[in-house]
Amino acid sequence: MEEQYNVLISGKRSSEDANQVSQKLGALFKCPAEQAMGLLSLQSYAVKTNVPGEMAEKYKRAIEDTGAVCILERIELETPALDFDIATPITPAAVPASPRRSMPLPASTESLSRAEAVKLFVGKNHEYFARKWEIASKHKNRQSWNWAAFLVGFGWMGYRKMYLYSGIFIAVIGAETLCEIAFGFPGWLSGAVNVFMACFFGAQGNTLYQRHVDKQVDAILASHPPEQARMELTRRGDTNVGAAIGLVVALLVLLTLIAVVAGVQE
Repeated sequence: MEEQYNVLISGKRSSEDANQVSQKLGALFKCPAEQAMGLLSLQSYAVKTNVPGEMAEKYKRAIEDTGAVCILERIELETPALDFDIATPITPAAVPASPRRSMPLPASTESLSRAEAVKLFVGKNHEYFARKWEIASKHKNRQSWNWAAFLVGFGWMGYRKMYLYSGIFIAVIGAETLCEIAFGFPGWLSGAVNVFMACFFGAQGNTLYQRHVDKQVDAILASHPPEQARMELTRRGDTNVGAAIGLVVALLVLLTLIAVVAGVQE
């Protein structure tokens, strides 16, 4: 039997403007933009239920094209009962059967909205980044300034677990130093490169981090149920002081090795 899914809308992407998303969503479902805005404010809302997998994926792509967040919730199929005749147990008349009580589900099994997932992933200073992303969404170039990224770019990126960007930063600094020693590039050129990179990451740091967060959060929500997703978001996200210190040490070691090799060759 083909698997069935519920199609849920769970807010909007943090990088999108709510008014634009609500207009696109209203056009998609042929409803007023005000009503679509109400859907975005909910933790999650099922727009389609009991949908086959292929059709559910089409709905997901269409909804995500509006800037909203779509989650496909797989419907668990009931296990058929075995056709056995089981004798009914006899309860003594003097001992009445205890009434069954419905136990409330723990919060961890409830659906996880994307907004909550982003907050869990970002961890420290979530309010700061949410404010910066909101400001950037109103600018044509979608930029906002980050002093930490400007002053200690590769260390800040390691602190925020953006290891790829940290590696690129260190590689550029190492290549620049090597070229300066090997080819006799003037010192002012090295300084100009450093200033350019600092300004680039200061201006683009929040945007790069937002892309990193969106990619990681989407991947986790798509591959984990809510309870596991909470743990995975906390594990992959938040900050890493050890990585920041380690990257600073790695850069110093790299520059020292380059200087030593250059001295030996002379």
